[in-house]
Formats: sequence, structure tokens, C-alpha cells
Amino acid sequence: MLYYFDGACGPTNPGGVVQYGWHRDEAEDSTGDERGYGVAFSGGPVATNNIAEYTALASVLIHVLGKATRVPVADRQLIVRGDSQLAINQFNGEWRVRKGSLRPIAAIVHMLRDELHALGWEVTAEWVHGSKNVLADKLSRRALNETKMDRLPLTERQNANE
Repeated sequence: MLYYFDGACGPTNPGGVVQYGWHRDEAEDSTGDERGYGVAFSGGPVATNNIAEYTALASVLIHVLGKATRVPVADRQLIVRGDSQLAINQFNGEWRVRKGSLRPIAAIVHMLRDELHALGWEVTAEWVHGSKNVLADKLSRRALNETKMDRLPLTERQNANE
């Protein structure tokens, strides 16, 4: 299985809204229903792009873990791709997690990976250029855009959806 993930913190970084998005590779997911996005939290000094990237990665791992035992043992290979060199290299153990604010979410991500390993999954992470991660990027920003739409007067929302 191949998934792409991305996180964003906006409209300011740091201190903005931490958003995430992910999807299964389109070649593997013809129905387009294996995707997710959302807002994790808003504001504060730990609201950063790096936290958002880790949140997106955690969300993918949680999704796969939820269906992990229904996948035949022979097919239990997961590749996650993202455009954050920091998150990918730290996930792969190539870089240490030095920033104190990243340690809790990095620990959660590693625990999720370990849980998948315990169920017989091989999990690898690969860096991709942002130009190869466009859909995950759009999904990561979608939740904030939808939240903004909810704040518009009804007539403006209807016009924006047309």
C-alpha cells in the first residue's frame, strides 16, 4: 500500500491552524475514498508546519492500523510518502528528534509503526518533492478552507460553492 501525506500550519507559521491531509495512491485507490483531512488544533507556539507533518503521518498510520488485520499477511507492506525531509528522516531514524515540541508526536508515530510491525507489517517512509504531493497538500488545506466557509454568511457560502 502506498499513501501520501502532508501537513500545513496556516495562515501563520508558527501559531496558526495545524491541518493535515493524506490519501492512498490513486493507482491503488480507484474509488478515491481512502483519504482523510482535518484540523488538529489551532494556535500556540507548538502549532508549526513540522507538527502538522507529523500529525498527517500519524493519521495515515492510524488509518492503516484500523484495517491492518484485514489485509492478507503477504500484502502487509506500507510505504508512506511526504514532502517533509524532517519527518521522513526522523521517522526512518536517520535524524534525531531534537526539538522538544516534536518529541511527543514523534514518539506516537514510532509507537504506531511498532504496532504495525507487531502485526507483520513492513513500514517504510520516502521523501517526495512537493510537486509529487499535490493532492495531499490540497487535502491538508481543505479543512481550514471548509472552516472558513462555515463562518461566511449563507448567501456568500452559496455563491462560493457555485
